[in-house]
Amino acid sequence: MGALHQGHLALVRQALKDDLFVVVSIFVNPLQFNNPNDLRHYPSSPEQDRTLLKEAGVHVLYSPNFSAVFGQEQPLAFDLAGLDTYLEGASRPNHFQGVANVLYRFFDQVNPQVAYFGLKDYQQVMVVKQLVKQHFPHLTIKAIPTLRDSEGLALSSRNTRLSPQAYQRSLFVPRFLKVLTHKWSDWNWQEAKMELEQGMKANHLTMEYAALLDAENLNSLNEFDPNRPMILSIAWFAEEVRLIDNVPVNQPFTTFEAC
Repeated sequence: MGALHQGHLALVRQALKDDLFVVVSIFVNPLQFNNPNDLRHYPSSPEQDRTLLKEAGVHVLYSPNFSAVFGQEQPLAFDLAGLDTYLEGASRPNHFQGVANVLYRFFDQVNPQVAYFGLKDYQQVMVVKQLVKQHFPHLTIKAIPTLRDSEGLALSSRNTRLSPQAYQRSLFVPRFLKVLTHKWSDWNWQEAKMELEQGMKANHLTMEYAALLDAENLNSLNEFDPNRPMILSIAWFAEEVRLIDNVPVNQPFTTFEAC
C-alpha cells in the first residue's frame, strides 16, 4: 500500500532472484480500513516509492485508482474458512474481506504465476492462501521472513508515525520476544503472556492481543508444544499508532537480525 521500506523491497529482491518478470502494485485499499481516521493518516510517499522500485529493478509498477480496480462493482463475500473472524479479523472487522477483494481483482487483472508476501502479516498470508486455493489454483504464494530495523522493531510503513518516545517504548516488544522465542522451552505461555502485558503497561503501551498459535492452521494453543511449529502473534498501540508482530517459535526462520 505504498510508503515502501526494506521489507517490501525484500519481496522484490526475492522475485528478481527467482528470475521473474516483476510487477509491484501500489494501492491504498479503503476496503481494508475499518477506521476512517487510520485511512486518512496512512503514510504516503509516491515519488520515493517509484524511485525505490526503479532502483530495485522492478519491471512494472501497477498503481491504479479505485475505479480501475473495483469499477461500480459491490464488494464480494469470500469464504475464508473462519480465518477472518479472530485476532486481526476480530480487531478490524471486514479487514480481511477487504484484502481478499483487492487481491482477487489484482490476481485476475495481472494474472501472476507467483505472489510474494511478508510473514509479519502471518494471518494475512494464511488468508491469501485460502483465497488462492479456491480461486487461483495455478498461483504460488511465497512468504518472506520479517525484516527488522537495527533495534529489532519489525519494519512497517506505520513506524514513520511513531514519535521518538513511542518508538523507544515499542522496542520493549521485540526485545521481550527475542528472549522468549530463543528460550521458549523454559517458559510457561500464560506466565509469559502476563509478563508481556505487564512490560507493555510499564512502557506506556497498550496490548490489544497476544496469542500463541499453531503455525499450520492458526488454532489457538494454551501452552508451548515442542512437537509443532508455532506462531506468537501480537498487536499493540504505541500512543495512537497500531503495530503488529508475528514471531515464529520452534521454527528455523526465527530471526531478529536487522535488515
